Amino acid sequence: MCFCTERFNQTLVTSLSKLVNEKADDWDQHLDAVAFAYRAIEQTSDKMLPFKLMYGVKARLPTELQFDRQQDEDAVYDDEDAVATAILARANTAIDLLKTTRAAAKSNIEAAQAKQKRQYDIKRQKPSFGVGDRVLRYNRRRDTRKGGKLSLRYDGSYVVAEVLDKGVY
Repeated sequence: MCFCTERFNQTLVTSLSKLVNEKADDWDQHLDAVAFAYRAIEQTSDKMLPFKLMYGVKARLPTELQFDRQQDEDAVYDDEDAVATAILARANTAIDLLKTTRAAAKSNIEAAQAKQKRQYDIKRQKPSFGVGDRVLRYNRRRDTRKGGKLSLRYDGSYVVAEVLDKGVY
């Protein structure tokens, strides 16, 4: 199960809560700025900017675009074929760069997942119960939402009658 969406939503809500007014009814006015800021910050797991993974280039602020537009106006484009060739070459370079960037991000994510698994395995111990121990049973219906989001995580108070193989009681 991927908790990526839940984690992003938590980050989004935290960021918006710092910008909204006291009534929290102007959150939609800040959404674009918060989303842009999130996309322009390097993520820990893939060590990449989400914007760069999507578009192949680093995100630029509007002030940076204004400066670039001024430089473009100063440049002279006499030959339309040369301009078309330059645009095509830049597009091909961007496509190749995007492929390598995404491959690197995938590799970084796999390394991060392996590290997280190692850290989890170090701390994780298999539970062991003996005959006569009192236990609670995890309510799996809650995970599938058949039992409801607010239902109890565990049910009953059971007594272990027999210990079978591989953690089966």
